[in-house]
Amino acid sequence: MLSVKVSGSLAEIRAGVEALASPKLRQGFAFAINHTLGKTETQVNRALVKQTGLKYSTIKAAMKRYSASAGTLKGEIVGRGSHTTLGQFGPRQTSKGVSAAPWGERQIFEGTFMVARYGGEVFRRTGSSRFPIKKLYGPAIPKEMVKDEAEAAFHRTVASELPSRVNHELSRLIGG
Repeated sequence: MLSVKVSGSLAEIRAGVEALASPKLRQGFAFAINHTLGKTETQVNRALVKQTGLKYSTIKAAMKRYSASAGTLKGEIVGRGSHTTLGQFGPRQTSKGVSAAPWGERQIFEGTFMVARYGGEVFRRTGSSRFPIKKLYGPAIPKEMVKDEAEAAFHRTVASELPSRVNHELSRLIGG
């Protein structure tokens, strides 16, 4: 909910209302949305680092921000990509299998092995013979960003930043 406190002389109030009725109002809202969007993206990315165990640079590369404009007044943060392979989580071959840290927690995947020829990825045999083998995967950024700490970071940042930023932009437009 947005509340606006108005004080001043009648001429000042009239000038403020005229400023709000102008196309600049929509531009001010777009500025507020975009400012908040940038802060929100940073907080979601930081939460995803802890949540997924991926590097910040990997998460940043998978995110795309669509800024608001005076015409749309809608901003988006979109996560792209599919599931990440276990090879991105510091895999180490042990006698029981491969140890890797997807979702920020190191665990041993019993019966698995690494193949250097295929980029150090982690595989598991799907039958009793040598082949076929199946590559193992970890978290997917688009799925992870809408749950747990990443989702909470999104809601927390928007709730705390957007109202104050809208007030800031309105004050700037009105001249107060």
